[in-house]
Amino acid sequence: MHNLRILRPTDSQALSDLHATSFPFPWSADTFEAELGKATLLGLGLEQVTAPHKLQAFILVQRIGGDAEVLTLVTEPEIRRHGCAHRLLKTAGKHLTARGVSRLYLEVAADNPAAFELYKKLGFKTDGKRKAYYKRLASPPVDAILMSCALKILI
Repeated sequence: MHNLRILRPTDSQALSDLHATSFPFPWSADTFEAELGKATLLGLGLEQVTAPHKLQAFILVQRIGGDAEVLTLVTEPEIRRHGCAHRLLKTAGKHLTARGVSRLYLEVAADNPAAFELYKKLGFKTDGKRKAYYKRLASPPVDAILMSCALKILI
């Protein structure tokens, strides 16, 4: 069981640590602090009920007029495929709709089929790709698949 809450700049180090579990080039605590300070950014986190303040998943979404973009979405490896990303996306969709946003964009690495399938299941459609967009430590760069969804479908 998880509590869902709005993220704060004081969460920056925890976000950076969790981000490092999923990405070869994680964002720094300073980067998270700067992002969370923006008025157009929505940050939501899931933390353990039994261990308050232990973030296990989060999403950052940037509003741009009537659209929004998922900047990053992370779930702790041990709890993937337990509905955390689904819950974060749905909740973000509700927050964004209330603020006049009608469409949500994201990109997903071509070597992340689990995330791609989740997005498809939630109603995201493929819009294109960016060749060799994501760098990898010990392998060639990977394409980014561009996706979007009308929020009325997501929520």
